[in-house]
Amino acid sequence: MKKITLLLLLLFSFLYSSLSYGQYLSEGFESGTSLPDNWVLTQTNTTETWEISTTTANNGTNSATVAYDLSTQDETLISPSIDLTSATNPRIKFWWNMSYYWSIDPYNSYDFTVSIDDGTNVTELFKEADVGVFTNFTWYEQTIDLSNYVGLNNVKILFNYSGADGAALNLDDILVEETPTCFSVTDLTATTNSTSEVEISWTAGGTETEWTYEFGPTGFTQGSGTLTVTGPNNPITLGGLTPGAAYDIYVQANCGGTSGDSAWISISWKMPPANDTMAGAIPITPNPQGTGCNAAQFTLNFSTDGTTDSGMDGTCNTTDTGLDQFFTWTATTEGLLWNDGSPGNPGIIIRDTAGNEIACAETFATDNTTLSGWDIGDDLIIQIYDFDNLSVSDVAFCLEEYTPPAPIVPNYNETFDSFSFLPDTWTEASGAYGTPTGSSGSFAGDDFINDASHENGQSARVNIYESGTDEYLISPVFNLSGGTYYLNYDIALTEWDDTTSATLGSDDYLALLVTQDGGSSWQELSRWDASTEISNEGQSATEIPLSDYGAEVQFAFYANSGSSDSGIDNDLFIDNFQITTTTLGTTTNTLEGFTLYPTIVKEELNFRSQNNVESITVFNLLGQKVFSGAPNA
Repeated sequence: MKKITLLLLLLFSFLYSSLSYGQYLSEGFESGTSLPDNWVLTQTNTTETWEISTTTANNGTNSATVAYDLSTQDETLISPSIDLTSATNPRIKFWWNMSYYWSIDPYNSYDFTVSIDDGTNVTELFKEADVGVFTNFTWYEQTIDLSNYVGLNNVKILFNYSGADGAALNLDDILVEETPTCFSVTDLTATTNSTSEVEISWTAGGTETEWTYEFGPTGFTQGSGTLTVTGPNNPITLGGLTPGAAYDIYVQANCGGTSGDSAWISISWKMPPANDTMAGAIPITPNPQGTGCNAAQFTLNFSTDGTTDSGMDGTCNTTDTGLDQFFTWTATTEGLLWNDGSPGNPGIIIRDTAGNEIACAETFATDNTTLSGWDIGDDLIIQIYDFDNLSVSDVAFCLEEYTPPAPIVPNYNETFDSFSFLPDTWTEASGAYGTPTGSSGSFAGDDFINDASHENGQSARVNIYESGTDEYLISPVFNLSGGTYYLNYDIALTEWDDTTSATLGSDDYLALLVTQDGGSSWQELSRWDASTEISNEGQSATEIPLSDYGAEVQFAFYANSGSSDSGIDNDLFIDNFQITTTTLGTTTNTLEGFTLYPTIVKEELNFRSQNNVESITVFNLLGQKVFSGAPNA
């Protein structure tokens, strides 16, 4: 268990100097990249140590930190001596944030304790129950009463970090002071409502009902900003702010009477950029077609530019899209080539000007993903989003103009013979029946019927396993207007990574779907399920005539595994996908005592007959004669 222990010890040392009236210690760790010379470090190992962090701070740029380490740690940071001989009602106030290792309960791992000797006798003034629920890497203020130590002139503060569970701690803005009679506000928060409006809220330090605030551009000198007395108003709304600009606000409690006013509390924030909303979309220019989309063309600084979450999600990301920005583009091509870069690996959604989704590519999409579905001259909105808003990061990407290939006119034959890869003209997706999303899936190029000898060539394969399959293999676009065409393909089923025959589970199936509207709707042409026997050597599917189709037709094989067939693990194969202008069907003749095998021929076809065969002629599926012989055997 990791413990963060705050100790007060009676030890002799010098008094900390350069303090304001009523202050006995003030440290913000802003003096350099090393711990202040008058702070002492002790530790039992050298794996990690207290040091200065320049990447996180409550105020300024620095804090004191112990980075996480899974090895055992026991490290103590000791303040200079504090003279409380003239104090009347002292307190210590500091800011902390923590991370916790994912496997550890974060709400039972932290104690704050106080001691006035060498730490042997510990008095718990603040313990794990007082921490409660906290958010990773969020700064929290902690205050502890030190009135029991009035009259002592050599008090020291010890921050101890011990344990071995991979947590981390940051400390900042440590202050030992007289407890004020008018307490400052706490939990000062800025929440942007739009690109030009922010809501400022806080928690009263005491019973006061009036506050004064002053705000202005980040870095302004107090007295030069906009000064306002709020009266009882909390929260307040500030409007007319500049998109993308950074601001500071100072808030002071007005207690009145002898209590006077509190110290000022400040916070900084950055307004979202103008294109944080769809209405503020700004122009973007993709690379010209053919120039390449291999390097990041655009970088968005989501971590620092105030970007927020619009809440406009896409079908390719079923969770919250996270932070996003919007751009406009008047289409010069009917498609775009997309590459999500690094850092961030963002996603992209293409919308019309009404906000309706046209195309979508999820985060971590396959490089050179193509997007289409609009016409040249259309005014489009391009939404770039970060991954699910769990962490804020910069994002990089590239866009290139892209002209989708013209619809293919049959005759067409795809044998999937590019080893281990699907053809570039075929795409993948995932999702529920009839709603393919994204650009990735589980179909792959592989040996037909898992024949490692490669004698049966290559095919498209999908593993159907328990409830883990919900995948699409989508064809290129075909022009099937002006006539009747014929669709044929081969199918096979084996046990996973084997050639053994298999049966689909009771709720597993493969459906062949077709769309004529760019994927907005799909119709089913055929289905293979547990009631359909599929050969482990391969077989031809029933030929499908295609009449009255249009000029932009796509087909999709949709593989689905249900949830009730635990332990069933099969490979399903698709091969020899053909669309022809003439039928490939042949009349099946049954000859007694005559057999031939296999039914799907790659190199050899075997015949067996009880009677002598005078002659044999073999035609391929295009009707071309490929063999003629007279065995007379």
